[in-house]
Amino acid sequence: MKLIRGILGIFAYGGAGLFLIVAIALLFDSEGTFLENFFSFLIGLGCTISLAMVGQWLMRHPSLLAVKRRKSIKANAPTEAERLQQVFYQMVQAHRGSMTVMQFAIASGLSGEAAKTYLDEQAKDFEATFHVSDNGTIYYQFPL
Repeated sequence: MKLIRGILGIFAYGGAGLFLIVAIALLFDSEGTFLENFFSFLIGLGCTISLAMVGQWLMRHPSLLAVKRRKSIKANAPTEAERLQQVFYQMVQAHRGSMTVMQFAIASGLSGEAAKTYLDEQAKDFEATFHVSDNGTIYYQFPL
């Protein structure tokens, strides 16, 4: 689609150039009066500007279908909070309520500090407990 729009834009610019040459030639036409020549020149100049604007729009703006497609994808895409919540619930279910900050950080793609902050907030909301393993790893235990 971009190729077709580009080709049409080039043709529009070419048409604008052609109208400009014709408009200038009409301005200096010796057969008509100056007023007739001037009005012909203005009409040609108007066509030149119109075609140049169409050419610019075709070359620079995305197609209307692509804009609609992007909007529908954005509308259907989950927000970051929804995505994190979904990852959190999946991890709680998969690990029977027990997880570490590192496990959640890997699954969610968050930094360690952001994952810890998120899990601390969820622990408050769900009244989770904490367990420390023999090697010192802290486990969040969410009730199921």
